[in-house]
Amino acid sequence: MAQVKHKKAKSKTTKSKKTKASRASVDCGADPWTSKGSTNGKGTGLDIRPDHPRLIAPAYKWACLPKLIQSDSYLSKWHAQIVSDAGKAYNAALVRYVYDGGPSGSGVLDPARQVQMRIKLFAYMWRMTQDVKWVTRAWNELYVRRRARDRADLQAMSGDKPGASATVVGKKGDTWNSKHFLDVAEFTFAFALAYDQMFDGLSTSQKTSIRGWIVELGLKCVAPDHQR
Repeated sequence: MAQVKHKKAKSKTTKSKKTKASRASVDCGADPWTSKGSTNGKGTGLDIRPDHPRLIAPAYKWACLPKLIQSDSYLSKWHAQIVSDAGKAYNAALVRYVYDGGPSGSGVLDPARQVQMRIKLFAYMWRMTQDVKWVTRAWNELYVRRRARDRADLQAMSGDKPGASATVVGKKGDTWNSKHFLDVAEFTFAFALAYDQMFDGLSTSQKTSIRGWIVELGLKCVAPDHQR
């Protein structure tokens, strides 16, 4: 039987795409603020940062981000994607506040997460541009998730025309649907993120309202469980 000679396949080396930013490329230097409690090793470490934002990334990191984006292709790619997504969300209608699985099923979890995602996008754009239009758009999204005073408020929150009561959800004082507590958690985080990241763009009355909604619709719902 004749032997078949197999040619050794030549391996092709392809240049791998960058899938993450290098540690050096995201270095913003030392944090100008340090908790007094953490410096001497004897404190509680629970000192509160005096400025905002406090969640995810502090102000000094936001301040150096534009320079990092210019010098790192991975960050540049993600920045462009976020800007594109934010523009689409800005022009989209408000998230419809409707049940996606009944009050004790998945409740309003999908709408809550959609609102949260939009707040992340709008907050990013506010931090990067300081254009108040992003704060205004975020406020509009938050305002329709406020405490409903009556059925008319609930109707408006659903985005439906008067009479379409089948999709109206929630009840007075519980529009974040505490029957499915994950809904409350997602909404609470969305509101907290907006308050923190857009702190210097929100008016005093807006900040007061957001704090009130977080307490009334979020924290008070879980308080009884911690008091047992």
